[in-house]
Order: sequence, then structure tokens, then C-alpha cells
Amino acid sequence: MRVLSTLILSLALGFSAIADCASRGVWALPAFGKIAPEGLIVLETYARSQRIIDSINSSYMVYLELNDTLVELEVLEICHGMFEVSQAILRPKTKLKPGEEYLLQIRHRQTSRDLNPERYNQKTENYERIKWVVDESVSSTSSSWAKGPTVQDYSLFWFGCGPACHVNFEYQIDIPDSSFLLMRVELMEVGSEITWQYHLPIANNGEFSIGHGMCSGPFYFQTKAKYLVRFALLDPNGDLRDSYTEWIPFDSPYSKTGDMD
Repeated sequence: MRVLSTLILSLALGFSAIADCASRGVWALPAFGKIAPEGLIVLETYARSQRIIDSINSSYMVYLELNDTLVELEVLEICHGMFEVSQAILRPKTKLKPGEEYLLQIRHRQTSRDLNPERYNQKTENYERIKWVVDESVSSTSSSWAKGPTVQDYSLFWFGCGPACHVNFEYQIDIPDSSFLLMRVELMEVGSEITWQYHLPIANNGEFSIGHGMCSGPFYFQTKAKYLVRFALLDPNGDLRDSYTEWIPFDSPYSKTGDMD
């Protein structure tokens, strides 16, 4: 069941955000619907669209739009993934108004052109503007691990453009279903002093994966390497809730799945 879930997740992320390994893509978290008044947002870009992250608040400005009012967003952190993705952690400079619907807007400063970012809604099978309704009942909860992440298994699937490769973890955490909670993942290859950081959403379903799909992903694994990874939860303001977990060792998924090509 876990392998099937990982395959479905890889397909969903790949086709909804960057179908057929397109040359660009922009998407955002929370995925759909509601957002807390503190409004923590993850803006993620793919391939050529990474220039938006690289020049955010210089060539490109990112706002939340309410009617004719633009709410400025503070950039808390920028992370570059290992395989064709980058992200910015954003927070409104002013608290959002409950009950109002805000649109995500990206504006090219030199031309004043609005990009009007959209995403594909799999339920309606249509593209629509990236937007959220502010709901005070949605909690960006400060939580702690009830049981820290541990390696469960590995998955590797080959597609036309390349493999989808993941390390799957299990954990225990108690958060409301409506919460939007982020964790920071830090990866290091054994024998190297270089670390890679990226933020992933986490729910209370007891499992998550790190790695990449066939076209992109935060983390990329060499075939015979060994790795260390650790995790930290973020609080509602986008700061680290607690210290990092201990470093967790694991082997490359290529070696664990027996596919070394």
C-alpha cells in the first residue's frame, strides 16, 4: 500500500504541477481552500520559473490580492532544491481579514505585468487562480513529534523522463486535520560537508516521503551514496518550533531497491 501511495503521489505532483516535464511551473501551499490569518505560504517554482524565486522582491514582486488592495509578503527564507525546484517561505506583513478571499499575485516590476498564477483543480478538472479564504478555525498549529520520523522503506519507479525516487518515513504527530504545518528537511551526503534544506508540508497521516519525481524534486540521490537527514517543525510564524531531530542515516534508494543502473 505504501508503494502504491508513493506512486500515486509522484504522479499527482508531477502531472498537476509540471505535466510532461514542461519548461516552467508555479504552485503554492496550502494546496486549496482555506488559510490561517497569519497566512504562512510556500511559493514553489520549477525549471525556468525558478527565476521568480531568484529575483523575488527585485524583478518580481509577490502579493496577496484582495479586490484592489495588495498585501505585501515578507520573504522568510529561500531554498533551492537539488533537482529543478526552488521555494520561498512567505508571510503577510499584515494580518489577513477572516472571511475574505485572497488571490496570489506575482508582478513583474519592470513591465508591471501580472502573471495571475493558476493551478489545476483535479476535482473540477479546470485551471483556476491560486486563492485562499481566510478562516480563523484553520490553525497553523505549533506541534511536537509524538514519535520522531524513522525510515520505513524505499520506492523507485521508472518513467519516460526518468525515475521517481523516494525514501519513505513514518512518524506520529497530533495536529487538527485543518492545520497547515511545515517541516524543514536537511539532507547531507556522508563524506560531504554540503547540506541541502527544503520545506515540506506534514499532516497527521503518519507518513511522508523525501526525494524527487521524474521531472523534479527537492532531493536527489546518487546511486551508491549514503545519507544523513534530520527534521524540524516550523511554528505558525515560520520559525523553528523545536530543535532538529537527531541525524537519521539511510542508504541510497537505488541500492536498497536493487536498481543500480
